[in-house]
Amino acid sequence: MKTILFILIITLALPAAAQEKGVKFETGTLAQALAKARGKKTPDIVFVDCYTTWCGPCKIVDQQIFPREEVGDFFNARLVSIRVDMEAGEGPAIKEKYRVRGYPTFLFLDPDGNEINRFMGVRDLASFMEIVRLSLDPANSPAATRAVREKTRTLDSAIDYLKALRRSSDESLVQEVAKLYDELPERDRYSLPFWDFLSHALLAANEDALLDAFLADKLTADRYLSRARVDDALYNALFDLARRYTGRALRSGNDSLALHRLSYLPFVSDGKQEAPLVIKAIRLFCDQRFSDVPPLFTAPAVAYLDSPSRSRAESFFLNIKNLPADAPRAYLNAKLQHGARQNTYTQQRLDDM
Repeated sequence: MKTILFILIITLALPAAAQEKGVKFETGTLAQALAKARGKKTPDIVFVDCYTTWCGPCKIVDQQIFPREEVGDFFNARLVSIRVDMEAGEGPAIKEKYRVRGYPTFLFLDPDGNEINRFMGVRDLASFMEIVRLSLDPANSPAATRAVREKTRTLDSAIDYLKALRRSSDESLVQEVAKLYDELPERDRYSLPFWDFLSHALLAANEDALLDAFLADKLTADRYLSRARVDDALYNALFDLARRYTGRALRSGNDSLALHRLSYLPFVSDGKQEAPLVIKAIRLFCDQRFSDVPPLFTAPAVAYLDSPSRSRAESFFLNIKNLPADAPRAYLNAKLQHGARQNTYTQQRLDDM
């Protein structure tokens, strides 16, 4: 009997012990969490998990990161943590106040509710904890690193500022990269640390002046960074611009300017097997010869390409506007008959049309 009673006590205690692990989230309002942080002898930072019920990445963090014992040990010793559904209760007001634009967004607030830092998205455990540690220090915030950059004007301070913007998913990142591109001396402008940001900014700025400035100075960039590295980044930016142009989705609506930029595409497309098809399709689209585009993208011709090129060619073709109405369906049917490897995916695309 004593043995049975002992086992029963241990069994009942296990759920309680399990609940001790992981991050302890407050169950009240954000105001109550802030008050709890203020009430401590050494005020804590308030961590706010901004989520929605339909957000897949939010569920990953909730199931794979927050329950970890080492995460709980770190958070519970330093933070007052609260989870807020952005579509329920006080969520919409918090979303508006702190300009939450994507999910999950993680806010770090001082006890008065002022934002210290933020970051967004799902990461593996090590990366998640690294960015949390950085976010706890106000010196790593965009505002603080910008102040240092303006005072010192060094490449290191510029990179620290851009890293802070990237961590916080700040919408001004591309604009700040463009500004720094104009400000930095040539050796810094084409340094590898800045290239990490510039190459991504070119993709996002494929309709902006930054791309024009970079194209005009391409030979200099080649000399510092290597032609292969520069061509690859430019191809990605111009390929995306070509998708926008043929998909009737240009932000600027300036077709002539887009075509001028796209004239560089043949010169940076070495090694991209889909490039000849894309370049021919752009010319036909420009001439409004829409019915001549589908014969370029036959299922056998696309299947012959290597895997990355095949994926790019197909996505490009299926995005083109003004094609004959049956062209996308005819291509996908032909792909199925040609022995596509991803028959289930192809059939699903057909069913969705």
